[in-house]
Amino acid sequence: MNDKDLFIGYLIERLGTLNDSYTSLSISKIIFSYIIQEGVAPENDRRLLQDLTDKKLTVHNFNNMNLPISMIPSDYGIIVTKPALYETFTRYIVSCNKKLFQIDVSLDKLINNVTILGLSDLNWMDTKLAEGFKREIGKSTIYFMDGEKVLRKQQLSAKPFKFLGIGNK
Repeated sequence: MNDKDLFIGYLIERLGTLNDSYTSLSISKIIFSYIIQEGVAPENDRRLLQDLTDKKLTVHNFNNMNLPISMIPSDYGIIVTKPALYETFTRYIVSCNKKLFQIDVSLDKLINNVTILGLSDLNWMDTKLAEGFKREIGKSTIYFMDGEKVLRKQQLSAKPFKFLGIGNK
């Protein structure tokens, strides 16, 4: 791989990261399905009230990369080094699809600092909450609960207000 290819790879990774900062996701529709009947639902129909969804590992897409919705290092891929214990965190190096993740897990396991090693220069912080966790990545903060994205907050730049004067109509 020559310098030109390395530079092109770097630009693609960095521009993709910046591009995601300007993408907003809106809810297009919500559908509620229900049946109105008198009385209590029979025992055999109560299975409709149970959550039967497959709880396998889910991912969210950020900058055309599928990132696991998890704070467990082994969910990122194969742990390729022995966990290294430091003063305030444990470091894991994880390999998945030609990507290397450096995951620093705080000793209380409430905060993960994740970095993709290599050209991308992408890192984020996952913080455990009472229910689920939040991921601060780029200018976005994404909240996850039960493997689902429940809220995304995004910091957008704005121009300052102009003072028009008092009494203008």
